[in-house]
Amino acid sequence: MRIIWPTILLVACGGGGSSPNDAGGNPAIDARHDPIDAATLVDAAVPTGDAPAGACNPVTQTGCNAGDRCTEVTLQETPQRVTSIQCVPDGTVAIGGACTQGTPGQTGFDNCLKGGICVSSECKATCDPQQAGVASGCDAVHSCSRYNGLFTVGGTILYGACDPQCDPLTQRTLGSTPREACGSTSPAAPTSGCYRTGDPFETFSCANAGDPTKTDRQVPATDDGTPSGNAFINGCAAGFMPLFFESGTVQETRCTGSCVPGEIDNTTAHAVNAQGVPTGVAKLVGQSVPRVGDGLCLAGKKGSGVAGKENCVFVWPFLTDANGNPGPSTFNETLGFCFAFGQFQYDSDGDAIPDKTIPDCKLLPPRTPGDTVVDNDAADFGCQLIAHSSFVAPVKPGPSAIKNLIRIGNGPGNAVRHLIR
Repeated sequence: MRIIWPTILLVACGGGGSSPNDAGGNPAIDARHDPIDAATLVDAAVPTGDAPAGACNPVTQTGCNAGDRCTEVTLQETPQRVTSIQCVPDGTVAIGGACTQGTPGQTGFDNCLKGGICVSSECKATCDPQQAGVASGCDAVHSCSRYNGLFTVGGTILYGACDPQCDPLTQRTLGSTPREACGSTSPAAPTSGCYRTGDPFETFSCANAGDPTKTDRQVPATDDGTPSGNAFINGCAAGFMPLFFESGTVQETRCTGSCVPGEIDNTTAHAVNAQGVPTGVAKLVGQSVPRVGDGLCLAGKKGSGVAGKENCVFVWPFLTDANGNPGPSTFNETLGFCFAFGQFQYDSDGDAIPDKTIPDCKLLPPRTPGDTVVDNDAADFGCQLIAHSSFVAPVKPGPSAIKNLIRIGNGPGNAVRHLIR
């Protein structure tokens, strides 16, 4: 059996086929969604900064003279955006403070203090997205995010910004003093949302939220403004993320609701979890705080249809490694996504041609100990806990491992967030 699952979008933004690639191999674009022309990216001197010979580093803040800082400078915005990473006079706004951006040219830098960068009018710590955890330059409750056009030189995103980690279901920040709606001034009309930091779903962090109407199965914000473009990781409403395709035949990414998952099968105890755990807690865009019963894949909640049209599936099937083993995410069995199973087919007879529609898991039995049939229970379709999945001995034969049920698409690398300066 080979399930043809919808794509998880790993390349979350990009330009056309001729645009340069970022560090993850993804097309890189600037904040206006225009492809960057590598030929226009220069390291021009800015008279207001006294830079010694050699490149400077905005994370370690090495390479500049005393009183200066290393940061990104916007040299021009039109007809193409031209930036440089270089030394400029130090700013005055601390991390977390409100910042402004200077006019492109000699003053095309922000007013953050050394080590900060202005993103969405807030000074954030600069970081190295190639490093994990605190090694990136972020603290234990922040994660390093890459933004389109930020610290981009020659088409390569060299550095990122530290965003506060958060819970994708409740939309609250982590740490000793959690903030509702990622710290939005009005939580019922959030301007920030909790999105995955990159690939895979190991951490989630706050970013400026997408259009509040871009909920489940709606077209996310894309690099070229069309449904077939590459979606921004924060191109959906808060609580929704670009994830699944429209269908097995329409290869366009859609926003997907995050839901509270539970095991789904035809037993009385588990059939009620088909659209999510009824007692689960999640936050909706128009509500001030998370509520019981809002983490369901139903219209008006996290889904877009009536009962029986979507399953709330675990995130862990999407995080398997090359051998089909689940990834290290702490969200493996606590986070789910609304999956319109009837839109997709799987190969039931091994001829590499999808021929049967993926079933509703609540109509399938749980796995029977010792069972080796490849498509006869809910475990075969990712609707069970890892301990009850097809990885548990005896492992089912053929291409039915979860790694083969998911077709990860559009290339390698981390997802990129839309930048608002």
